[in-house]
Amino acid sequence: MFKKTLLLITIALISFACESDIDIDENQVPSVVVNALKVSFLNTTDREWEKSDEFFIVEFEKEDVDYTAKLNSKGEILKYKYEVNNEQLPEAVKKSISLTHPDAEIDDVELLFIDNKEYYQIEIEKSFKDLKKVIDLKGQVTNISYWD
Repeated sequence: MFKKTLLLITIALISFACESDIDIDENQVPSVVVNALKVSFLNTTDREWEKSDEFFIVEFEKEDVDYTAKLNSKGEILKYKYEVNNEQLPEAVKKSISLTHPDAEIDDVELLFIDNKEYYQIEIEKSFKDLKKVIDLKGQVTNISYWD
């Protein structure tokens, strides 16, 4: 029994230690990456950076709205998202959710941009279970992975 417990603790510690996202200071981020962010998103505040494999993730605020962006080491913005209100959802998206999940409640909504295309990233609460969906502007559920 002790060996099993020790093995489980060891596995948990190793998996925790292998977490790939590391918090870094902005002065550790290549200037081309920081400058690309500053050019694309003017007047940002509260920037918090993470290094993830070959990518940089930054969370920041712009005009009291929370944003997250993923950039590569060349400073190219691969995708970004920001929080929006449920009221800002297009009717096609609202209708799609109400048809596929009639008893569900929309919990969190983010507008997601990938390759100059807009999607809504939505967390739906249904029967004490959270469903995470990425839906296009026409209300179609996509194969795009939900970005936490």
